[in-house]
Amino acid sequence: TIDKRYLTHCPECGSENVDYLTRVIGYMKRVSNFSLPRQQEAASRYYGKPEKERELLSC
Repeated sequence: TIDKRYLTHCPECGSENVDYLTRVIGYMKRVSNFSLPRQQEAASRYYGKPEKERELLSC
């Protein structure tokens, strides 16, 4: 499941065995493989809503 939120557990089964992927130059990479400072930076990223979705929400 693709979810932009950083969750501590799976919302479907409750498992705490979760990891995150991010796209780096077209390739999917596990955030857990990043250095600690890079993991912290990844957690602070903001993912905005696409323009079309923003228009629908503002109505």
